[in-house]
Amino acid sequence: MAFRSSSSKFIVKRYHSTLLSKCNAYIGNPLFVYKACANRIVILKKLENTITNETRDDIYDKNYSEFKGDKFHVEKIIDINTLTELTEAKSAFYRKQIKYIAGKNVEETKFIYDDLNSTLSNGIRYYLTLEPAYYLAKSERNGKDMIWHTNGSRYIECEYINGKLHGKYNVYHENDNPYVECYFINGVKHGKYLSWNKDNTKILEFEYDNGIRNGLFRSWFTNGNRETECTFENGDIHGMYESWFDNKEQYKKCYYTNGKLNGKFITRYDNGQVAVECEYILVVRDKQINEKINGKYEEWWKNGKKKTIANYIEGELEGKYFEYYDSEIMKMECEYKNGKLHGTYKQYNQNGELEEVYEYKNGKMLTN
Repeated sequence: MAFRSSSSKFIVKRYHSTLLSKCNAYIGNPLFVYKACANRIVILKKLENTITNETRDDIYDKNYSEFKGDKFHVEKIIDINTLTELTEAKSAFYRKQIKYIAGKNVEETKFIYDDLNSTLSNGIRYYLTLEPAYYLAKSERNGKDMIWHTNGSRYIECEYINGKLHGKYNVYHENDNPYVECYFINGVKHGKYLSWNKDNTKILEFEYDNGIRNGLFRSWFTNGNRETECTFENGDIHGMYESWFDNKEQYKKCYYTNGKLNGKFITRYDNGQVAVECEYILVVRDKQINEKINGKYEEWWKNGKKKTIANYIEGELEGKYFEYYDSEIMKMECEYKNGKLHGTYKQYNQNGELEEVYEYKNGKMLTN
């Protein structure tokens, strides 16, 4: 259920009773609507022949939905910072400016009459109530702030203190189900961060510590099954990392040290068959810590047949290297030295028959 104020007048009054008094004559009269234009509110009056899209079929809450029309009378323009009445205001949309002059009619000459369900096409945008126009026009970031989706459902609810986000921060899907819930302290994320899909299934949960991810991180698929689980320390993944397919079969299991792969590494297919198995170590080169495959490296086809056998030393291929077809017939065999092809290279067809033979030395093919 969307947030519906029992009285738009009450909420705005908390911020500007003077603004409310300047708008009292129009509130509740369906002929008058409200537009945010920079830091100004433009009060518009519908003409007898004004065409709008107020009957479009995606409305969640008409009091907060954004509408568009083709022509209006400009009744009043108010600067919400100084609360003074102005004679004109300009709004820019896709490089096009519309000028609003108090006491004059205004018309969007490129209004698209056959696309009334769209809020993105040409037209003069407005709200039926003062509250959403007020929040959109408000440039001062202090106190409660709200934004609505174009269908009138809540989009963002938050609070500012001295221009910085502070406290609970909520984002919603267009169906008004929660999308994100997190917390800020003086503009910095701090505390639990949660996220849901449109069907209200939780898909993310982790924590911030002064803007840095720390602690357990978990994510879920839209069907509710686990997707990822790991731990962050000072913004980096640290320790065991696990992820799954949406059918609950494990996809990956590995280990990290300060954001770098370090230790056993295994990935699987969605049928549970191991796809890759190897080990990572940390290597310092040029004063940089790098993750490198070290030792035996193996790959399998989804049917369980061997695909690749190799050996690495600190990230470089070393020694015999074998590749196989998914029938486990040899496809290729060769040797590496210091990461470069060195020695005899043999290639076979799917029947196991030798097709090509080459000789390499330090990565270069030798010619006869």
